[in-house]
Amino acid sequence: MKHRFFVAILIVALLSTLLLAGSVVHAQSEDSVELAFLVDGSSSIAGDDFTIMKNGIADALENDQCVFHDGRLELTVIQFASTARVEVDKAQINSSGDAVAIANAIRNMGQLGGSTNYADAFDLATNTIRFQKQRQLINITTDGAPNTPDSFAHIAAVQRAIAAGFDEIDVEAIGFAFTRSEVVSAADTSGRDAISILRDEIAYPQPGILVTTPDQWPPAGPGWVRTVASIQEFAATVCQKFRVVLVGGEGEIASPTPAPVQVPEPITVVLFGTGLAGIAGYARSRRKR
Repeated sequence: MKHRFFVAILIVALLSTLLLAGSVVHAQSEDSVELAFLVDGSSSIAGDDFTIMKNGIADALENDQCVFHDGRLELTVIQFASTARVEVDKAQINSSGDAVAIANAIRNMGQLGGSTNYADAFDLATNTIRFQKQRQLINITTDGAPNTPDSFAHIAAVQRAIAAGFDEIDVEAIGFAFTRSEVVSAADTSGRDAISILRDEIAYPQPGILVTTPDQWPPAGPGWVRTVASIQEFAATVCQKFRVVLVGGEGEIASPTPAPVQVPEPITVVLFGTGLAGIAGYARSRRKR
């Protein structure tokens, strides 16, 4: 009876050790993402600058240090000006070849020209995205505030996007001087400047985070507005933006993360080994008898 009790205690100890090992997981996985990338193609952006912007985005997409190439990212690119149109429609990037094809489509975009209509861009994103992956994100790149007749229309469009399921909206503001008061349009008498509109009415979740200097990057959380001095600076830093949007930081994203691996703590290994040794010793003592 005493021997059976001893064996039972050892078995319970081993099972407890295995359960403890199973509860300790040291692996990080990134969520699958649907990203709607809204690109300003209004007339305030010169043709040469629009080309630089397109090439910067395309180069980053081709670089697997910047963007997932393993099926976790589904990308929609929407260009907006007076109206909005889909340039890349729900394209899943499963390989480097997919990334190159999408990058070439972006390089071949013709500039729309016209005013700056945020509302149409957000509504088109809401109506295009499938909402089938783990996270839905919007990133908007613009050089100016909305200047449509209704300068508040974008607020309702942003709320529709959030209600539909978008988790995060981030902004890159090109050529904005934070100290400059840039009034939205002659029709807007509220005195809102462009940066305030982007931070307080576009970025999500609120309150929006304003990033104006390199030491503030990466941002403290989602819902940020990053100011860059020029189109050239945007093109040079767009890879950083993709990293933050996709994984929340600037860590390595090139290799697909495997399924979480259960790794026991050292003390767990010791306990497990001790239990096995106890059973082996007990078996030897029984044989000697």
